This record gives sequence, structure tokens and C-alpha cells, in this order.
Amino acid sequence: MSTSSAGGAPHGLRAPPAPVRLRRVVRVPVFDSTGGLVMRSGYHEKSGLFLAPRGLRLPRVSHAPTRAELARAKSLIYEQIEDFSFVAEADRTNAVVFGMLPYVRDLISGPTPLHLFTKPYPGSGAALLVQALYYPAIGRRAAMQSVPTSEVEFEYRMRATLLAGPDLVVFDNVRETLDSGQLSNAITNATWEGRQIKTSNLLSLPVTNAWAATGNNVKVSDEMARRVIPTRLDPHTDRPFDRTGFHHSDLIAWTDGHRSELVHANLTLLQAYLAEGVPRGSLVVGMFEDWAGVMSGIADVVGLPDLRANWSEWNDNRPSDANLIRKVVAAWHAEFADRQVRARDLLPVIGPLLDIDPTGERASETALGIRLRGCQGRVVDGIEIVGRDVSGSMSWRLVRRSS
Repeated sequence: MSTSSAGGAPHGLRAPPAPVRLRRVVRVPVFDSTGGLVMRSGYHEKSGLFLAPRGLRLPRVSHAPTRAELARAKSLIYEQIEDFSFVAEADRTNAVVFGMLPYVRDLISGPTPLHLFTKPYPGSGAALLVQALYYPAIGRRAAMQSVPTSEVEFEYRMRATLLAGPDLVVFDNVRETLDSGQLSNAITNATWEGRQIKTSNLLSLPVTNAWAATGNNVKVSDEMARRVIPTRLDPHTDRPFDRTGFHHSDLIAWTDGHRSELVHANLTLLQAYLAEGVPRGSLVVGMFEDWAGVMSGIADVVGLPDLRANWSEWNDNRPSDANLIRKVVAAWHAEFADRQVRARDLLPVIGPLLDIDPTGERASETALGIRLRGCQGRVVDGIEIVGRDVSGSMSWRLVRRSS
């Protein structure tokens, strides 16, 4: 990417030469791709970063932080989020890792996943948590947007959003199933490509931002689930907005007042990782291998427990077509094993799972038959749904397939 200095530099900052390779503008010190800490305001030719800080007064970051320094840094970061009701320790760790991402984004050569903040009831604080975690890095509230309702709108939104070079893209209050080819493509690639408006020219935009989404019991497609890192909140009340007694009655104001300390705390934890030689962690996440190696390495060094340990539980329990079929096959197998059966036999066993009236007659059998045809050939936990047409009438059985 090339640009010029025609527009000038922020007041008090050194203007870059022209032309330059400007990768992105950052508002806080960050680590570049070599592990160097970019602290000086202005343009950094080696990294392609332009540091334009906003109101920060940072003490020196120790080259090799001591245990006491690490403990103080973790304590402050945990203090910021102590009012949130995380379901498990892994959910808190995932939240902390999300807040660290802007400082080490250049250490990660590939894409980063979408961080999903999900909770059972409105008012549980998911949007506030996202805002608070990213506020120190950008010095303001993050922009929130609704989820587009079509792929055409998604393409338009991706183009407009990524052209602005955002630090963070947040889809707030997700109501429908989160499922988009455009979004999936943007999340899992280093660049996003689309058409320029009113032309046939291709537009190629770098993807260096973080991704987040919030909502109540958010449903994601099976394809999107592979791109998600969940953070679950549950205040265990159906009226979480009525809660009182918070340590931080105005969390954003508290975060703003402690912004420099929070930035320093994050940099201290991350510098400890650099001082250890940037060890790769053991976490493996398909499509996000570099993110997983770096972030799990950081978690290991600074003692953040259970990174992504909640993923299997969340994935097993999330509303999805795959999980529904798994329940159907389990109930079917428990009742009939591998015997040949017809839709009318299956109706009282799996009809309720598929929202088909089990007491109905011909119409219910027909509805179930249509659903079964749509599942023919599906293999769930090593068991295949097999249909057989005999003189125009379908019969069904479950067949165990060797792995």
C-alpha cells in the first residue's frame, strides 16, 4: 500500500516520507513482526506502522518482567473484568486473550478467529465487555454494527468497513444464525477481494482487524463454528440488567481513567513472552494455526489457564443442524439399532426432536419422510443414515461405518 504525506501528520508527530509502505495506524505501542516493541511516535519504516498515541503516559516496560511485575499486570487486567459472570475459567482467558490481540497482531502472520461473546439473557454485559477490552488499545469506544441480512449486503459492508482500516469489527446483538460466505472468507484470509462499486475492477484489501460478535444464545452455522472462539457469560438471573453492587459502576469511565496502566499491563505480559523466546504453544486450530501457536504460547508463559478449553462443550451444546441430527440418530439407534424401519415407525421416536407432530398421521409421516431424504447419506459418529426405495416406498436403517 502506498500513500503520501499530503494530508500531513497528527500534531507533534513526524510526517512519513512519500511514498511509504503504510500497513496500519496504531494508537498504542505494539510489537512488530520481529518482536520489537514500537514505542516512538510516528512512522516506522521497518514495520510499516504509524504510531499515533492518544493521551498515554507509559512507564518503561521491563525487558524481562519479574514474577511480581507479571502478578501486578494480571491483577489489573482481571480487575477490569471482575464484574462479568464468566461461565468457566476458559471463558475469562478467552476474553483476556481477545484484549491482548491488538498489541501482538503483527506477530501473527495469518488470520485470526471471530471472538463470540454469548449469553442467555439481554443485559448480561457482552457488548460492554467487548468495548472495555478494546478501549485501552484504541482510546475510544469501538463502533458496533448490526449483522447484514443478505450476502449482497455483507459484500457491501465488508468493502466499506475494510476500506476504513478498522482495528476491530463487531457485530452486535446477533439475532439470526450467523452464517455468511463473505464473512467466512474475510475471517480466514489475509486479504479480502471484491468488486469496486460501479466498476468491474477487483479490490484487494488487507485484513488486519480483530473480529467479534455478541448476542443472546447466538446460533452459528456449522461452517462458521470452525471460525469462532466462544466467550460465555451467565449471570444466572433472567433480569441481569437489574443487578447492583458492581465494583466499577461505570466501567468505561474506569477503563479510560486507567488506560495507560492497562496498556502497560498488557505490554508487560507480552514482553514476558518475548523474553522467553516467543515459544509456540501446543494449541492447534485449523485455519488459524499461527494465531493458535502465538496466543497459546503467551497463555503458557504468563499463566492464563485453559485457553479455548470451553470450545468442545460450547460446540456440543450450541444449536446447530449437526447437533440436532446427532440427537436424532442417538434416539433412533437406541430404539431400533440397525433394523429396517419406515417413517411411521420412526415418527413417535424422532418426530418431537424435529418439531413434527408424533401423533399425526399421513401428513406427519410425509413431513418426516422429506426430512429423512434430506439426511440420507449423512454420517454421524460413525453411523450412516441409509434409505432404500422398494416399489416407491422408502425404508430406513442405520449402518455402522468403519472409521
